[in-house]
Amino acid sequence: MDKKDPEVPNQKIPLNDKPKEVVTEKTPEVNKETQVEREVQTGKKVEKPKVTQETDVKKEKPLSTEKVDTKNKLKELMKDKRFIIGFLIFLFILVFIIVLLFLALFGNKGQETEDNISANGDNNQTPSISPSPEENASPTPTQSPSATPPADDGKRKIAYMKDNNIWIVSTDGTGDEQITNDGNGMDKRYTAIDWKSKRVLSYARCDSVCKIYTYQLSNNSETEVLSMIPFTQNVSAIEWSHNGSLLAYIFTKGDSSSEASVWNGSSSTSLQMFAPVPARGGMLDDKVEIEFSPDDSRIVLVNTLTDLPSPSVGAYKPDGTVLITMGGMGFSFPTFDGNDGFYYKDGNTLKYFSFPGGSSSIITAFVDGSAYNFKTSPDRNFISYWWLSSTDDVTLVAYDVAGSPVHIANGFVYAKWLDSLTLVAIKTDNKMLGIGPISYGLYQVQRVGGANSQIVAGSIYEFEIEDL
Repeated sequence: MDKKDPEVPNQKIPLNDKPKEVVTEKTPEVNKETQVEREVQTGKKVEKPKVTQETDVKKEKPLSTEKVDTKNKLKELMKDKRFIIGFLIFLFILVFIIVLLFLALFGNKGQETEDNISANGDNNQTPSISPSPEENASPTPTQSPSATPPADDGKRKIAYMKDNNIWIVSTDGTGDEQITNDGNGMDKRYTAIDWKSKRVLSYARCDSVCKIYTYQLSNNSETEVLSMIPFTQNVSAIEWSHNGSLLAYIFTKGDSSSEASVWNGSSSTSLQMFAPVPARGGMLDDKVEIEFSPDDSRIVLVNTLTDLPSPSVGAYKPDGTVLITMGGMGFSFPTFDGNDGFYYKDGNTLKYFSFPGGSSSIITAFVDGSAYNFKTSPDRNFISYWWLSSTDDVTLVAYDVAGSPVHIANGFVYAKWLDSLTLVAIKTDNKMLGIGPISYGLYQVQRVGGANSQIVAGSIYEFEIEDL
C-alpha cells in the first residue's frame, strides 16, 4: 500500500478546491525558495535531486546555427576545385603585386647607391653614359648594356649583317663584336643598317611591328627612333642625312606596296609610292636604296621591287618636292656625284643626270657584259662597279671619269669606298656559279696595286662603313 502523506498542522484544505498536482522538473539544481513553496502547496516534501559529478562540470556551449552553417559552407567550398583554383590565382596576384612594390621601393634605392658610388669616383665602377640628347625616344636595350663598354680604339668601324644579326668590326679586321643576338630571320628580323654619326649605329628591326633604332657604341644602349605604321612587312632601306637631322627610309606595307619617306624628328613626308611587285624571280639589277647628297639638299633612291615599268629611280628634296623620276626595266643604282647630279644605270649604259641642266647624258656603254652597283669615289674621280662578263667572270672595276675603266680585282662584288685608294668589298667566286654572288667574307681591296686583305669571314650580305 501507498504510504499516506503526513498531515500539515493548522492547514485546512477547502472542499471545492482540488489539490494542485506537483510537476517534478528534472533540473540539476532547485532553488531553495521554490522548493518550500511546492512543499506548502502539495503537502509533500520534495526531495533535492542528487547532484552527480557530471552536473558539476561545465558543459561546452553548442555552436550556434549560424556558425555551424558557415563552417559547413567553407568545407563545401574547399571541395570545389574552381574555388581552390580561384583562391590560388588570387594569392599569386597578391604576391606579384607585393614583389612589384618591393622592387619599386628598394630597386630605386639600389640604383641611387650605385650612382653615388660612380659619382664618388670608385675605380672599380664604370660611370654610365647617358644617351645622346639628340635622341627623343626613351632607351630600350636589345640586350643589357655591358657593365664596362669596350674602350674606344679610335679606329673606323664597319657594321655588317651575318647570321641574321648585326656585328661591327674595325676596318683593319680587329675588334669584331656582335651587337645583336636575337635575330632569327623569321619573327625577329634585322632588315637594314646605316650609321647616323660617328659611333652611333642605326638599324631596322621587324617583329610584331617594324621599328628603326639607334645604338650608341659608347655605352651599348639602344634607342627607338621611329615606329612604322601597323602591318608593315619590312623596312628595306634606311639612310641618315650627314648632319643627322633627317632619316630617309623605304618600307613595305601590308598590301605589299612600298613607300619612300623622310622623317624630320617629329613627322614623316612621303617621297614616292611603289606598286606591289608582281610574282617574278630576282634579278641582279634589283636594288632598294636611298642616299643623301653631300650637302643633304637632295635625295636619290631606287626601288626595283615594284610593278615595272613604273618609275623605280627618283630624285627629291627632303620636303617631298619631286625633281625627277625615271624607271622601267634596267634602271637602277643611282649614286651622287657631288650635289649637282648623280650617276645611274639605264639598261646597258652608265648615265649622268644634271640637276642644273635637268637632263641626262651617256657616260659609257657596257659591251659584252653588264655592270652593277655604282659608287662614286670620295675624290669624285672614279666610279666603282662590279662587272659580269658574258662568260660569267666576276670583276671589280673602277671607271675613271676621264674616260677608261680600270681593272681592280677578280671575284669581288658590292664594293664601297673606304677612301679614294681603298674599297671594302664582299669576296665571291671568280665566276658566277648560280643566280647571284656567294659571300665568303669582307675584304679591303686596293684600287692601285697592293695586297687585298680579309677584314672578316662569313656569309655577309650587307655592310655600311662608318662616316668620317
